[in-house]
Amino acid sequence: MNGFPAVYVGVDPGSSSGAFAMAHKIHGRWVVDAYNMPDNFRDIWEFFRDFRHDDFTVTVEDVGASMPGNSAKSSRTFAEHVGALKMMLIAANLHHTFVPPKRWMKDLFGDKVPKAPKGSDAKTKAAFKKQRKQFIYDEMKKEWPGCDFSLRQADAVAILLWNLKKAGLR
Repeated sequence: MNGFPAVYVGVDPGSSSGAFAMAHKIHGRWVVDAYNMPDNFRDIWEFFRDFRHDDFTVTVEDVGASMPGNSAKSSRTFAEHVGALKMMLIAANLHHTFVPPKRWMKDLFGDKVPKAPKGSDAKTKAAFKKQRKQFIYDEMKKEWPGCDFSLRQADAVAILLWNLKKAGLR
């Protein structure tokens, strides 16, 4: 091995909309596999527990504990899910980093990402979020044309790409 981990993982931590994306090399080419985020803590743990810590590096989107406009119940569920992810990374002894969404998006796409104007209402923000998700999906399909992943999984794939670029591997 060349001193780099064998597998890189990007995590979009949403409890109902999140995903994992994993990249590893096969015959000198990067291959990406994407998975929807498990919906319970045991399945999250089982996904990661058998990974060898020296072969993996995980980058998680640092989104905080809630999203503006979410109900108290969904904010609580989201915060618990993020906490479970953090504890799983520690328990599995996996090398991990956190990256704010503005950082990875700016680094990968500059100012091209659709953003709702300041002071927008909830309907306008939702429309821009949908445009942003589609933009990221389309860009990741260009970057990884032979890899199968969904719109839901595209942010995790982009976080993974950000990590690979940061490491100088892509």
